Amino acid sequence: MTDCFKNSRVAERFTLKNKKWNYRGEGNANLVLSLLDDKQIMRLRKSFPGEAVEDRIWLETDFCRWVMQPLLGESFVNVPTVVCLPETDLMELNEKLLCMRPARRHNKGIYSCYAAIFPDLCLLPACSSVVPQPTFCVEVKPKQGWIPFPDRRLSKCTFCLNQYLKLKQGIVKTKSQYCPLDLFSGHRVRMKQALMALLMCPQNNFKVFKNGNLIYGDSTSQNFESILEDWFGFTGWGKLVENFTNLVIDALLSDRSDGKDLDGNQPLSSSFGSAFDVTRDQFRPSCLSLPPRVPQHMLEEAQRLISGPSCYQGFETLPENCILSRILKVQKLDTLGSDEIYRLHKTQPASEDFAYVYDMLLSRHTIYKPINAYLLSTTAKDCSILVAFRKTSDGSARRIASVTDLNGDLYAFNIGISDLDPKPASCIEKHKKRDNEIVTSCIEVLSSYFGINNILYQRGIYPQETFEQTKQYGVTILVSTDPKIKAFLNNILNQTKEWLSQRKIKKVSLVIKNLSTKETVECWDFNVEYERGTSTLKKGLANPLTSIENQNEKLPETGTKDLKEIQMEIRDVMLQICSTVTFLPLLDCLCAFDVLVYTFKDCEVPDEWNESEPCFIANCQQVQFKPFSTSLHRVDTAVSYKGDF
Repeated sequence: MTDCFKNSRVAERFTLKNKKWNYRGEGNANLVLSLLDDKQIMRLRKSFPGEAVEDRIWLETDFCRWVMQPLLGESFVNVPTVVCLPETDLMELNEKLLCMRPARRHNKGIYSCYAAIFPDLCLLPACSSVVPQPTFCVEVKPKQGWIPFPDRRLSKCTFCLNQYLKLKQGIVKTKSQYCPLDLFSGHRVRMKQALMALLMCPQNNFKVFKNGNLIYGDSTSQNFESILEDWFGFTGWGKLVENFTNLVIDALLSDRSDGKDLDGNQPLSSSFGSAFDVTRDQFRPSCLSLPPRVPQHMLEEAQRLISGPSCYQGFETLPENCILSRILKVQKLDTLGSDEIYRLHKTQPASEDFAYVYDMLLSRHTIYKPINAYLLSTTAKDCSILVAFRKTSDGSARRIASVTDLNGDLYAFNIGISDLDPKPASCIEKHKKRDNEIVTSCIEVLSSYFGINNILYQRGIYPQETFEQTKQYGVTILVSTDPKIKAFLNNILNQTKEWLSQRKIKKVSLVIKNLSTKETVECWDFNVEYERGTSTLKKGLANPLTSIENQNEKLPETGTKDLKEIQMEIRDVMLQICSTVTFLPLLDCLCAFDVLVYTFKDCEVPDEWNESEPCFIANCQQVQFKPFSTSLHRVDTAVSYKGDF
């Protein structure tokens, strides 16, 4: 860091003694206190003992002042004040916080005397008129409102795709219907649709506060209708929601910015026009031919599993200086797309995570560097918008801003942006990992269906105490805890995922053999067929469920089933498997198992895999299970067993 910035760093002395404060919450990096009388929040950086955080706090402050505030506007961005607390305050604070903080967060503490103080955006500024009315604040994490053209390879936007990953990982129980492209569209009907989706499924993207206290969000239980009744003073869900969404949309579209750039005297649009006014032809053609971060065959397979309407990329013109327009313009700094940015990141000399911030502090024009622009846009994709409202009949409310609801009631409001810290350059690698996880999440729906663990338990191949319970698709199943079995099955299932993504699998078989005689006594078959579209039927092929070997026709581009519907079908089959065990012959000898994967001839097989002969059962009897379909794949399950065993 250059001396010119270090020399200007002087922290104000500050004490919490005789101040009223509340614990507001914390994340992985910061803990937030609400300073009640001052209408401010204090953000303290969490760390391990001995870890230096002072430079990071100053870096974030300089980044906010010299980079993000000029880009987004002084009306929307508040630069924090860096303060220094006495050691005695710190010790007392940690002691009081111990009982307030979640136990899972206790691995880090507050060890630095330095903190950042911001205006509390959940409240109206102190200069507003004093009226006996509560202040309600709506916090929205809008996420990514624009997709660079090279990244438009799937029919869903980044946020909507990430819902599949969260669903698979169990982070959420249901997919959110919110799409950021709707909120940023400037079309009031789509914006209302986006807000309604956030109301129904807030996850961590929507919160409501009353007088600075959280009253609605993913972790609260209060009914939203009762909140709106308290807010607006009348009843009726339809009218309440209409009033609420119109009020919020009016605030989001209001012109509140000063229209100034870094120098304070030029319009933002002319200063950064070349980066902001993006057209389809402005990204380099070479980007499209670069080796992708996510393998193409995985993208194709994910697209086939993704169902439902595409995320609509259309926009109406947003008011030039509204908060959504400002955020969107910073997001549009990234025009090259993720593949090109990743290639540049890998080919450039390694540098520190925040070296790019120092570049921008020294020269504003370095924001045009592709990686810098990408990281800036990433900050804008992860920010939060907070809008605080208070009903008033006092005309002095117009000194800040006001908006009128559908009933003609006047509301003073304040709107701002938070969570504007710089992202580390290492997040480029993190985004690659996330994107790969997203496209594999749909594929894993198929591979995880081969419930080998559960069958091994149900058939008593290994002792019951070597299994533990888990839940898949709403069904409790048991999985092995034996390290050798886990390693063996992980190897098989990981390879199965890859072959499924390449559409190379015909069948997966779990074979159970008599350990002494090596005779096959039971075989569980999972037949995979690839469903074809109506065009195949019109061409005269007898069976729309046919192998793709020796066929040049492509699979349909998209499926017609929702992921949740597919999972419910899988659950039904898994329940069938569990109930079938009751009438299968008892395995009264020591048994072993093996897994056979039947592939097409052109499939590349790893060296550690061996070719095997198919297994046959004499005097075979068979139970066929209900099939399930993704609308692009059909999986038929059957168990064959020795009738006289």
